[in-house]
Amino acid sequence: QQQQQQQGHDSIPEEFPGEKDTVDVARAPFEYAEEKFPGEKGTVDVARAPFEHAEEEFPGKEGCRGLQLARECSVLVGMHSDDATEGIVDIALSMCKPFAVVPCCVFPNKHTHRLTPHGTIVTSTAEFCDYLCAKDPRIQSCFLPFQGRNRVVFMAL
Repeated sequence: QQQQQQQGHDSIPEEFPGEKDTVDVARAPFEYAEEKFPGEKGTVDVARAPFEHAEEEFPGKEGCRGLQLARECSVLVGMHSDDATEGIVDIALSMCKPFAVVPCCVFPNKHTHRLTPHGTIVTSTAEFCDYLCAKDPRIQSCFLPFQGRNRVVFMAL
């Protein structure tokens, strides 16, 4: 353990290495986060985890904590981010930041401005992903190796 600390890897499990002192989250189980930052009843204590959780509408009004965090971060990520998904993409594009989102809920009755290339309202997750990809030619998508909603829409800079 002393050798790991000297190398700066004291919190990175050897079995899930990523790049530059990170955990490869695609390979690390949720139990790793639970073990390192335990919360109540099998949850992760986000107050102790190495990120900040801003519980507010995103994107919010100018000056809100969510927008401040977006300006300070190097990448925006939304995993099943519900109604914030399009906002994450739009903010990332406006700030020229890379992003990755895994859309889930579409909310077609709330977002009637989202139209398919045929002019109909976006009603499925597949159509929503296509709609997001059409926002900028740099946006791509692919499928992640797990069950359920697994299409990730992303832009790497």
